[in-house]
Amino acid sequence: MIDFRYHLVSIIAVFLALAIGIVVGTTALNGYVVDDLRARNGKVIHDKRNLEDVVKGLRTQVSRREQFAAAIAPQAVAGQLTGERVLIVTTPGASEQLVRDLTDLVSQAGGTPTGQLALRGDLLDPVKSAVVDDVVTQVAPAGLDLPSESTGDRAALELAAAVVTRSEPVGISRDAAAKVLGGFTGADLVSVRRPAGSASGSALTPATLVLLVTAGADGRPLDDVGRQRQAVVLSLARTLDARSNGVVVAGPETAAGSGGLLEAVRADGSLSDDVSTVDSVDTAYGEVVAVLSLHEQAAGRAGRYGTGPGSQAAAPTQQQ
Repeated sequence: MIDFRYHLVSIIAVFLALAIGIVVGTTALNGYVVDDLRARNGKVIHDKRNLEDVVKGLRTQVSRREQFAAAIAPQAVAGQLTGERVLIVTTPGASEQLVRDLTDLVSQAGGTPTGQLALRGDLLDPVKSAVVDDVVTQVAPAGLDLPSESTGDRAALELAAAVVTRSEPVGISRDAAAKVLGGFTGADLVSVRRPAGSASGSALTPATLVLLVTAGADGRPLDDVGRQRQAVVLSLARTLDARSNGVVVAGPETAAGSGGLLEAVRADGSLSDDVSTVDSVDTAYGEVVAVLSLHEQAAGRAGRYGTGPGSQAAAPTQQQ
């Protein structure tokens, strides 16, 4: 007769066998899992090292190409801007070192830098439109027919009339130009950097070409205020182009992305047909392209150059 102790021993034996099976099975499974994970991890490490080698190689290529572009820049641009006077206009955040490099390259191309016109935040701020309008009214040159559309358009026309001209003069008098720049600088709407040797407070020599240098963008769409600020710059670019031999708008590659000034210019068909754009201007290659684009503008042509969104070619095609 089977007693209770027999049942108890049997039950214990079953559970013991189950436990041993679980332990043995888990150990075997763990061994497989560990081996698989080790293999996968080894592959990831191998792939990572391969990618690091690729990145290192690409950086070396880019560095060598930049060295080459910098080395040939003076020869590449020599004579391209002979007889032209070039004004550099900057938006807030534009690199001062880049402005100095471009100024030097303009000189090496045979052009004459007339100075730098730096746009200040208050000029672009819609909240400050009343201040801008007061300045526009106070310094308005006699005979200059100001538009009625917006404060930004009126300010753009006054500034353009004061700093640029075509081959055949269409600007305002030197005294009137000095008054315009004095009013705008006095209200901290712009700042002016004159060439070495120029008298302080004097008007800038009217430029025949304009290089408008902008900062990069963060890739996010602009809000209403941002679009209004950008609209003032676009109006100035359009007006400078209408009153000179041409305008090139240049900036880093990010400026061609969402929210950037280059994106806005390239998206405006009526503007991009007349005004050239260059992204990657923060590289030696881009600086050379910017100067070649100024030459192209003087010849009455325009294009979209660089490597960013909306670009159409690496550089202008040189034509006789």
